[in-house]
Amino acid sequence: MGDIPWEVLMPVIEAGNEEQKVELKERVDCSSKAGRASFAKDAAAIANTGGQTGYIVIGVIDARHRTPGTTGICGFQVTDPDEFERQMVDAIGHFIEPPFEVRYRQACCPETAIILGVVTIPVSSRRPHVVKNDGEGVFRGQIFVRRGTQIALASREEIVEMCGDHWRSFLEDFQRNLEAEYHQLD
Repeated sequence: MGDIPWEVLMPVIEAGNEEQKVELKERVDCSSKAGRASFAKDAAAIANTGGQTGYIVIGVIDARHRTPGTTGICGFQVTDPDEFERQMVDAIGHFIEPPFEVRYRQACCPETAIILGVVTIPVSSRRPHVVKNDGEGVFRGQIFVRRGTQIALASREEIVEMCGDHWRSFLEDFQRNLEAEYHQLD
């Protein structure tokens, strides 16, 4: 599929080493409450971390868990990709406030022709995304980020930085509106 940046993802997949905005998962289960909570936490951590678009690539074993000499690409496919994406959106809506956009696609890995799932998490202008309901491994009020390849609770400084992004865009919009009104008065 043309909307999946394989040139960015393939080096991560082949090495099996996650990056700050790319997480590798062997499987994702959105059918159980625990699975939905885990997915929401992982996705929110990526959405809360500054930088470019983020990805969760499903069907890849990370380097720490690979059998030596294997690619670690085990594949992942669901019968109804639209329903799976809906489950992801519902998980985020149930556990995270404010919710954020995710897109799910299944595509053939260009190097192996094995089907992988790719969750795209666009850059969010509404961060911080906060846990609003308790679940397995998540508690109301928590804010997760990625530090390197690890998911962690956000520090006070990281939260202030996230809020700064939100207020900065709000103030820029406000300033543009004022300038537009000023020019209309001329």
